[in-house]
Amino acid sequence: MTRGRDGVAYLTIEGREAPLAVAVLHELEAALARAQGDGAFRSIVISARERDLVPGAGPAEPAFTAAVLAVLGRIDDGAKRVYAAIGGAALGAAFEIVLACDGLYAGPAARFGFTPAAPPTSGSRALERLTKLTGAETARAMLEGEPSDALEGYGSELLDGILVNDLLDDVSVFARREAALPRGRYDAASNLQPAT
Repeated sequence: MTRGRDGVAYLTIEGREAPLAVAVLHELEAALARAQGDGAFRSIVISARERDLVPGAGPAEPAFTAAVLAVLGRIDDGAKRVYAAIGGAALGAAFEIVLACDGLYAGPAARFGFTPAAPPTSGSRALERLTKLTGAETARAMLEGEPSDALEGYGSELLDGILVNDLLDDVSVFARREAALPRGRYDAASNLQPAT
């Protein structure tokens, strides 16, 4: 899952459709821990360039919920900036993970949000993060199961950019250039209250 170049750790989730099963989430959490602790890396990119990231289990399953929250904790508590590069869909728990990143970049075909089959994870900060980025009305619509496409996401400030060339190469430019910046896409992310 991990490779490095020019001070950036790339954590790539493989597969035509990549279900975020518990085992995949554990692997991602471990890769984040390694990258956060490795002095060779100054920033981190989580990528799924041409893949759809969909939940591999229901949010009511305790092991799945715990694995999602562990990944979110690694992103929230780490000192290094984390970027997401998404080419397909990021739904449910996958959307929560990319929301936690310092920068969210997408290809033109990307979609983000929740569906009845992929709702927010209990204990996450999805509502607060979405409200901070998009405003209450858009956040509420997305939480009720209306995913956004890339253009809508950019217009609502959910996305930092839509990249039409090589998504991973383009995101790496931001990851290298902004590595020394302080974290804080949400200004006070550590003060966000978990959803119940």
